[in-house]
Amino acid sequence: MDADVAVLDSGIADHPDLAIAGGINCTDTGGTAAAGWLDPTWAAPLSFDFIPRRGASRSHVLGGVAMRSRRTWIIGLAASILGSLVALGGPATAATGITYQLTLGDDCFAGSGPVSKLLTFDLRRPNGTLAERVTDRTDSNGRFEACFNPNDVLGGWTLVAKRGTTKLRTFQIPNLTVVADRSDDTVKGRAPAGRRVTIEVQDCTTDPATCTTVVTRRLTASAKGRYATDVTGDLDAVGQDLALVRIKTGAGDTIAQTVAFPYFFVWRSQNLLAVVGKSGRSIVVERLDGPGGTVLGTHTITIPTNADGLWNLLFDAGDRFVADFEADATLDVPDASIEWVQAGDIVQGICLPSRPVVITRYGGQTWVVQADETGAYSLDVDANGGPADLTGSSIQIRCSTAAGDHMVETKSL
Repeated sequence: MDADVAVLDSGIADHPDLAIAGGINCTDTGGTAAAGWLDPTWAAPLSFDFIPRRGASRSHVLGGVAMRSRRTWIIGLAASILGSLVALGGPATAATGITYQLTLGDDCFAGSGPVSKLLTFDLRRPNGTLAERVTDRTDSNGRFEACFNPNDVLGGWTLVAKRGTTKLRTFQIPNLTVVADRSDDTVKGRAPAGRRVTIEVQDCTTDPATCTTVVTRRLTASAKGRYATDVTGDLDAVGQDLALVRIKTGAGDTIAQTVAFPYFFVWRSQNLLAVVGKSGRSIVVERLDGPGGTVLGTHTITIPTNADGLWNLLFDAGDRFVADFEADATLDVPDASIEWVQAGDIVQGICLPSRPVVITRYGGQTWVVQADETGAYSLDVDANGGPADLTGSSIQIRCSTAAGDHMVETKSL
């Protein structure tokens, strides 16, 4: 294996970008709003880099493609934490034995209940109407895991667990919010008043191949349900770093929420600009004809609940994008490319100069290589654990600035 190539877990792309769940509200001077589903020519991984970690019912992609959820990868990060907490949970509602492990905004959930029983779970909206119903049989340890489709598990909604026609537990999901601000390295949000809140902040950019927890804080939400922490000194947070927050209920349920520190990325072949950040916030992104150049367009993107901001517009290599959520949120668009040298099974091309390039083969591995000072990168796929022939493969590259904003490109071979 090449010394300068890092191989990520097979079948796992490494970042959370898009959750395209509906329309967005955009105003600008040039360009068009991108609403609903994106349907690129191939279905690869993230929030365009995403490949499902755990039997999810939807396609996932990163800077890449059949995008539906930005959350699968994040949940993968949280899964071991949530799973380990089951044993620590307090007793479930009396005589029911039902406890939950939930990540808000995800369509899947897990938990424990009576051993080897077929359970039905109703998801009800805040007004009490039925949104969806799923069933799952618990295993020999009483564990269950199920997924709704197309609904997500959200704070304020209710889960009703039943065995046959017998109602075992009615659980109103508590509200838990988190906002990560890369301009001042703070994490804050709201939780049930007086509840203990565990906050983990993960560095996902120093090493593009993995996320590492660098901060763990335990706070108590105020009487008004507010919590906040400043990680300055522990981490200079950049785009794509993650904040994971979780609480436990008195019945032993674990509720988690995750968010990325805000960033934007561009996908040139799809004429796409995307902003990932706090729902409900309006982000202003300017496009210039190069560093210090003329402003070619100003785009105001409002990110709705459970969706990321997308904007379709034409742009060229050499253009500069500047976002208003951080002074260093700047990206000079490279003349990004993906080429396949079939004779040597080499994937090569151009991305950002002197920056790591994450290369993903949909349905296969993900590798990290280093671009040289001109932006050129190269990967011998066969020599690094990949197939000897890439015919029919879909390839995605992603290269990020030091601040976490990035460029994505894809190609079907």
